[in-house]
Parts: sequence; structure tokens; C-alpha cells
Amino acid sequence: MLARIIGATVLILALGPGIVGQGKVVKEELPFTSSLGRTAIGLPEATDRGTWDGTWIYVSRDVRMALWLTRDKGKTIAKIQFQGTISGDEAFETDWTGTANYSVQDLPGIFEFTLKNDDPDRLEADWYWSLDLRGSSRTENADIQMYRAGNGRRMVMYFKDFERIVKSGGNTRRFALPQAWTFRKLSRRLALWEELPL
Repeated sequence: MLARIIGATVLILALGPGIVGQGKVVKEELPFTSSLGRTAIGLPEATDRGTWDGTWIYVSRDVRMALWLTRDKGKTIAKIQFQGTISGDEAFETDWTGTANYSVQDLPGIFEFTLKNDDPDRLEADWYWSLDLRGSSRTENADIQMYRAGNGRRMVMYFKDFERIVKSGGNTRRFALPQAWTFRKLSRRLALWEELPL
């Protein structure tokens, strides 16, 4: 049952709101099976339309995010603001290096989003996120591929090698599941968080 839920979640995250019907969707099979057989993720086809610079947003039931991309000294740089919507406790904003040190209930968290290349049509990044809570912890690592889709105002953030490690009560659980989020471009300028329709 869990595999079915995970598979459905991955597919929904990949397509995201507003992406269906905007170009071809490419299916990529995942390296595991569920009770329903082989599992796949649907990814919108890449385009060279549009540009990276500007304000991108992602909204789901659990997450509200803004990603700002711009160029500095000839290099693309990124800043992210995150707000969790389930408990409302977890929120942070990185600096332009993609790093944020923050706290939840006075306990430390760190988030790092590091761009690894600078390409007109594809970006790659490292994702690291760690949060220590009383008696438990959560750590995420991923290699991310990013590309524009549709009319160039959609951006797919594909977590190709995603791993989440959860430690609680002396137990360690590992979840390794590719997933993808689809951002939409709100503005070519760097809009303020307060201006975003989140």
C-alpha cells in the first residue's frame, strides 16, 4: 500500500499544477516495483524557450517555496525561501549561496542548495537538508537536475538521487525515491516574498 501511495505522489509531484497539456510528458521507469508492477515518473519534456532569471514558485499541500535565480559576475546564483504548511513551524530563507541556518523549536536545521553548473537550458545542484529534533533527526541528500518546460515558464526540479534518512527512537529508516517538482515562473524580476501568490 505504501508503495502505491509513494508512486502516486511521485507522479503528481512531477506533473505539478498547470503542466498537463503543455508539451510532451516523458516517462522514466523507477528502479523498484510496487504491488501494481513497475513504477514510473512522468516528466515534462525540456524546452530551450524562456530564461532562468526571475522568480519561480512552487506550491503544494505541504510546501510553499520561492526560488530566485539571477546572474552575478557572469554566473547563475540562487536563493530559496521555504515555508512548510503542515505544522507551520519550519521556515527559512537562504542567502545567495543557497545556504540557510535556522531553528525549529530552538533546535538546529541547515539547508544547502548548491548550483554545480551554469548552462542556458539545464542546471544541476546539490541538495542537503538536516534537522535535529528532540530524540529524532531528518537528513535529505539529492542530486538535482533542473530544466524549463512548456512555454519556458515552467521549471522541473528533478531529484534524481534523492535519499531521506530518519532517525527516531534508536531506529534508522532510509527512503530513496526519485521525485520532481514543477515550479512556475511568476516574474522576470526578483519579486518580494510578500508579493507572491502563496
